[in-house]
Amino acid sequence: MTQSWQNASSAITNTKTQSSSSEQNIDMYLSPSASNQAADTDFSLASMKSLYVLATGGNVTLKTNSATTPGDTITLVDGIPLVWITGGSASNPFQAAVSTYFLTNISTTSTVLFQQRLLKDATA
Repeated sequence: MTQSWQNASSAITNTKTQSSSSEQNIDMYLSPSASNQAADTDFSLASMKSLYVLATGGNVTLKTNSATTPGDTITLVDGIPLVWITGGSASNPFQAAVSTYFLTNISTTSTVLFQQRLLKDATA
């Protein structure tokens, strides 16, 4: 995972190498006003090594495990990734194991691309 920051006179780039025995990727288009569209995923908190989630084209509401009584509800803002890595300074964005995302495209006019890149330990 590479993160960088740059202005006119300086730049900071950092690469964190994370390896794992399993990877789960999702690339899903959400039509305008799509509500609680299910996306299968499967990970426990102990198995997570790194996570990169991005909505492109509009904001998305992400619910975990249930559309009506979710474990977690996260709003993904268009073009701003949710990034988490083991050992980093940010807290894990999830409170419990996740088996399904329920995704809602907040836009009534734009199709949104939802993407997940997850590294996990398949034995955990």
